[in-house]
Amino acid sequence: MKAAMHIRKPGIATVLGFTWGIIPMSYLIPGGHLVIHLVNIGMCLTHIFLRKPVTANLNSVIMLCVGAIFFTISMLGDSFGNFSAMNYVSLVAFSLNLFGVMNVINGQNYLDFSKSLFETSALTAIAYILMVESGMMGNHYGRFYFFGDSHPNLGGEIYAIASFAGALAIRKSTFVLFCVPMIAATLYLQSRTGTVIIFSTIVLKIFFETNASVTKKSLLLGSIALVVGLAIAILPSDWAFRLVGQVLLTEDSHRGASTGYVSGRDTQWAQAWQFFLEKPITGWGMGLYSDDVRGAHNPVLYSLSMFGVFGVLFWVLPVTSAFKLAKNNLREFLLITPVSLMLVLNDRFMDNNTFPLLYYFYLIQLPYFGLARAGRISPKGKDLRGIRLPRIRFSV
Repeated sequence: MKAAMHIRKPGIATVLGFTWGIIPMSYLIPGGHLVIHLVNIGMCLTHIFLRKPVTANLNSVIMLCVGAIFFTISMLGDSFGNFSAMNYVSLVAFSLNLFGVMNVINGQNYLDFSKSLFETSALTAIAYILMVESGMMGNHYGRFYFFGDSHPNLGGEIYAIASFAGALAIRKSTFVLFCVPMIAATLYLQSRTGTVIIFSTIVLKIFFETNASVTKKSLLLGSIALVVGLAIAILPSDWAFRLVGQVLLTEDSHRGASTGYVSGRDTQWAQAWQFFLEKPITGWGMGLYSDDVRGAHNPVLYSLSMFGVFGVLFWVLPVTSAFKLAKNNLREFLLITPVSLMLVLNDRFMDNNTFPLLYYFYLIQLPYFGLARAGRISPKGKDLRGIRLPRIRFSV
């Protein structure tokens, strides 16, 4: 008599990773991404409030309070004439999304979440490539739109954060294989930042797994040597330099260096900084940026121009967590560094897109998960040095 095969039911982390990973496909349906976000928020809040006793991660409560402060501060902005209810709905949704993920995904299940997110994202990249090749995607001077004719940068951001998630949870051989369609998708999207991030993550992943037992000092010196070595190998070589130029489109008439420093973002940065100087205390509110005023194209400048000095509150936890991560788990700190490039160059702040919301989640929570143990990811997600994630308890 054959023993019954045991099939493991997917936990909430796996399901949540899938629903976050499938968001690109939802852009094909009008309002589809809103449905996905409602499902994600509903799943997380239900899971949280079914606990006995109901507990909440202290970090998540802090970020929720920051969102409430921003909501109030925005009401005081001089740009209240540009009031849009969707701005406030988006802020509430962002705060609840982040609160939910930070409370449901923990040190025991974040690898399941990351694996599911990565694999689902790779499948959407394959679907995207097939749609491009079949002529189902429009383009602007050869730069293909993302699903639902959304902005190409959106796809680059999604696949960048997905590659980081995969680097946490997947072994290097499978990881590289799944990254191939993501890199191909970013090339169609002409998301240069996304391409660089995924490639850099692959290099770091291979380097870390190949040198699993080195000390922290050797790891840091080795990473620096790796970057310098690649630069020395590429810059003097004409064919390598041309190859990099073709990938980054440096000579392209629409996307190249002649279009302005970092594609004109410097003028948007200067404008946002001027907005902050004009109203440094409370900022101009969420109605500042509209069809008539181009975005800041930098999340830090977004926070300062919209919320004044109060915008600094948003960055307290991410910055302090980054220092904790560098101290307690250098591998994962170096691994998340390429994704951080998106903070400088892409037009996102408190958006409900996969990036930046999951970037903030990983950056804030990773120091408490403690990923590395003797050069390998701990399957149980135990803390590296006995750090315990602070929690608060609510009575029900």
